[in-house]
Amino acid sequence: HRDLHSFPTRRSSDLGGTGRLLCTGFGNRAFSLVRYEIGDIVKLSVNQVPKCGRGGLLVDRILGRMEDYVLAANGRVVGRLDHLFKDSRNVIEAQVVQTVPGKVVLRVVRTPEYTSRDEDAVRGEAALRLGSETGVAFEYVDSIARGKNGKFQFVISNVVGKTDVKSLLSTYDQTQQP
Repeated sequence: HRDLHSFPTRRSSDLGGTGRLLCTGFGNRAFSLVRYEIGDIVKLSVNQVPKCGRGGLLVDRILGRMEDYVLAANGRVVGRLDHLFKDSRNVIEAQVVQTVPGKVVLRVVRTPEYTSRDEDAVRGEAALRLGSETGVAFEYVDSIARGKNGKFQFVISNVVGKTDVKSLLSTYDQTQQP
């Protein structure tokens, strides 16, 4: 069936609201991840009658990932920028950093085969997604700093951060009201 189950960590008054998804996986007996935050934002279903009869809260929809967003020069808030580098075979890893509105720095770890053609292709993808008015600078680095979990944050924004996601979700909730 298509119902997404969530097990109660929230109050029933939160039905229809949005929040972070915490998961517990029991597939790995040696190391289960208890209340693991994967970064997804979900909207709980108001209708809590699952077709399968199983218990737990139902998730209406997965709204997206909790991550930093970029503020483009035209005022749009843009997320999911991994497509900038999707076809770049000569980019080992990359990070998008924004410290001022309308401008981004792309930190790139490149292969020895990386050329100006690769940079032009990434710059073109950035213009498609952020608008041609958004300034794009490249910073070539040997590595990208990792967090305690061993991963690096793909987008770092001092302009539109994770805390602003709550207002975006609030706006989403208001536009979805009948």
